[in-house]
Amino acid sequence: MQFSIRTLAPEKTKTGCLVLAVHDAENLAREARTADKAAAGALRRALAGGDLPEKTGSTLLLRGVPGLAAERVLLVRLGERAKYDVTAFRDALRGAATALKGLGAKDAALSVADFAVGGRGLPWAVRNAVLGLRDAFYRFDQLKTGKKPAAPMLSSVTLAIAGAPVTLQAQAALKEAVATADGIDLARTLGNLPPNICTPAYLADEAGKLARGGSTLTQQLAKNLYLSSHKTFLRKAEEALITYALERDLTKKRILELYLNVVEWGKGVYGAEAAARHHFGKHAADLSEEEAALLAAMLPSPRTYDPLKVTRYLAVRQQQILRLMDERQGRPSLTGNKDGTRIVPRQAKENGTPPAPRPVRDKK
Repeated sequence: MQFSIRTLAPEKTKTGCLVLAVHDAENLAREARTADKAAAGALRRALAGGDLPEKTGSTLLLRGVPGLAAERVLLVRLGERAKYDVTAFRDALRGAATALKGLGAKDAALSVADFAVGGRGLPWAVRNAVLGLRDAFYRFDQLKTGKKPAAPMLSSVTLAIAGAPVTLQAQAALKEAVATADGIDLARTLGNLPPNICTPAYLADEAGKLARGGSTLTQQLAKNLYLSSHKTFLRKAEEALITYALERDLTKKRILELYLNVVEWGKGVYGAEAAARHHFGKHAADLSEEEAALLAAMLPSPRTYDPLKVTRYLAVRQQQILRLMDERQGRPSLTGNKDGTRIVPRQAKENGTPPAPRPVRDKK
């Protein structure tokens, strides 16, 4: 199931099912009132008929409501406004999910702001709406034989907000909730498998499937940020999950930026700025191309090498990086000379006070 969050007017939302919140026949939530006005009071008239039970989480399905672009409208009772709390939120969301599972609609839009609990905020509502829906729609049927063709399932849900832009906090809450739900679903699936199938080798294989396509750099970032160095099947599975989430939710540029700020370029030397000061006595912004290329050549195992003890491997890697830099910028390559890897630290600029450069040691 895919999730998104957008600013949408309820009356103009084209979807298989528009989910709106109501407290009672006379007390509609904000976006339900907007939709009712566009429908010339059709929602209130339907509620006045008494077809929506008073229990929190009860639902009423309406089809083809005039004035609304949605194919269906699902009204969900929240209960008394004064008593609406976290428990009522979960009951309402559970009722909505139960009704959606039996509809056959391919997509739905949920007026998430109207479901929010007072004092909790929109990001909380977004996160818990995603987790609640994913929990309700989880199925484990991998071991069933002779399975019947699956009924049409809801494939996408839009968390709709009317009259206000989507905040960065709400977007972040959505991404975090989806990643969390993915991990929960995987854990439930592994827990449902019998021990003769879910062996350590099987767990390692599943971890490899998740991590496949993720770069070594992303895996290093996951390990540096969140994990220990212990080599166990559990840690590899955790690394795969985090790598999968990072690759999905962050751009490559952002992953590289985070990695360069946490990688250890020597004992206790974390990040590119610290590495530039420690090895060359200057700010990272003041490094020459040769110096920057040498630090880059040390990746992905920067603790293994010393930029002032240039090995043959480092020399070749540095020249390759410099050659690529020249090609990217359309310059003739000046690399390949015998002394091209020798680094001579320059004096730091006056705009900063990094420590003095380490003494230069010639290659042996």
